[in-house]
Amino acid sequence: QWESFLNPCREFGWTNWLFVNNFFPINLSNTDTCFYHSWYLAVDLQLFLVAPLLVYWYQQSPRWGKIVTGTITAASIIATMWLSWTRKWSINTFDGAAVARFDVEGYAKPHIRAQAYFAGMLLGMILKDRQESRARLRQSWKTTLSMVGALLILSIV
Repeated sequence: QWESFLNPCREFGWTNWLFVNNFFPINLSNTDTCFYHSWYLAVDLQLFLVAPLLVYWYQQSPRWGKIVTGTITAASIIATMWLSWTRKWSINTFDGAAVARFDVEGYAKPHIRAQAYFAGMLLGMILKDRQESRARLRQSWKTTLSMVGALLILSIV
């Protein structure tokens, strides 16, 4: 009974150690890999490796840091839309083959998941700039504006 769970780890366990299990093996569903639920750790690490570069850029020039981060976020959104259209992906459970294609080709890829990650970084940069400009907003106003900003960015994603 356990052999069905162990065989993928014997063959593809190295991908988990290198945090590339969301790319290798190619064209294999996440559920057929070793510890398929660990795709999230790989995506998180891959995006985390890019984040310090954006933070460094932001520290050197806040304006350009926000522009680059916003551009990467927009590129991820556009790439996801384009791939969804051309590959005929679907997230609707009842679409059968279309949702299976999305599961194999897109669900656990960092360029698809980057939208929320970098939108959060962009919001953090914007809030940091507001804090540094010493805007004298009451705490409830700050909270309201932060929530509205987060909802706007996430509604785009």
